Amino acid sequence: MRKSPHKLLFGMKLQVILKHLKSPMPAAETCLKLLDKVRQMAQKLLAHVQNHKDDRKTTEMKVGDQVWLEGRNLSITGNKKLSPKRYGPFPITKPDHQ
Repeated sequence: MRKSPHKLLFGMKLQVILKHLKSPMPAAETCLKLLDKVRQMAQKLLAHVQNHKDDRKTTEMKVGDQVWLEGRNLSITGNKKLSPKRYGPFPITKPDHQ
């Protein structure tokens, strides 16, 4: 169920339409055309990212690899502002209790 938040809340797809009447100001017309072109390119890129986000490989780790640990996931005493954001690198080892 891949739906946008706008579709879920309002039941319709959000559409931005930049159609306009002929303008006596050519600079405004050029700017609107550029905005429309950039918007279409952004929509294409977003669709591409959404279609390929599930294609990523999971990270395979094995014994002997070096890893860094996120500091926010550890219970470290002391001033959090002055503590490092990451700790390591630590080698992956085999558990002793197998």
